[in-house]
Amino acid sequence: MKTVTMKSVCDRAAQRAGLDPTQLANGSMLALGAYVDEAVRKGWEWNDWPEWCEVELRALRPDFDASRANAINDEVFYGTAYYRCRDANTGEAPENALFWDVVTPDPYVLLATRGQTEMGAVFAISKEDTRVQPRAIQYHFTEDGDRVWLSDPVATRVWIHYRLVAPVLTRGEYGAGVSYVPGDAVYLPATGECYLCVLASVGVSPETDATKWTKQDVPLTLRDYAENAGAAALKREDGQDDTARIFDNLAEDALLREDEKRRQSRGNR
Repeated sequence: MKTVTMKSVCDRAAQRAGLDPTQLANGSMLALGAYVDEAVRKGWEWNDWPEWCEVELRALRPDFDASRANAINDEVFYGTAYYRCRDANTGEAPENALFWDVVTPDPYVLLATRGQTEMGAVFAISKEDTRVQPRAIQYHFTEDGDRVWLSDPVATRVWIHYRLVAPVLTRGEYGAGVSYVPGDAVYLPATGECYLCVLASVGVSPETDATKWTKQDVPLTLRDYAENAGAAALKREDGQDDTARIFDNLAEDALLREDEKRRQSRGNR
């Protein structure tokens, strides 16, 4: 996926609104960052853009990890079967009946599963890869909070077509002395990028440790949309509603152009 920096999107949004981004007060830049974050999230979820949609074969439970501590009732997938922990352990293989029972798991998949990419919206769940077998059996499912329930008997593993979780964007700058916890987002002026904390830390600069921070990419596909939407928000904040509506229309046009590119690309395959 081609990307652009958060800084470039904010700067261009301000310029479209007739403002000098280098002269924006900190509060105004924070607000602009929030506007861009909202726009990117809306654009991200507006369509099943192929750049951030995946089709993967997944088990209903996490794969067994010999390095992980397992608590009673934890469920894992191992080999071709599912197991439930009957006695807390670390590294005991599921074949060991002293620690594990073979089970038929409840038919759901967690959106965030250990060791796998977190899923945003789920579009389809099938018995086979629909890219290879277009007529593969499709399973009925419903999303319920942090999981997706399947209403039909399912195979040991299923193919899931899903959208990645949208990036979290901000212009709130990273502070070396601040304690960060998972879910905190920061902006790093040195790179012009945003980062999301995935492991608690203090004094670990985001660009130096990918185990604690994940860079939040802004898709090139959504650049024009986010810039115009950001400019619209700035104009609306300034009471210039008529001009804001012009930028709203430009933002919508940008999405439609990108969608048309996508359709043409699919048609040429």
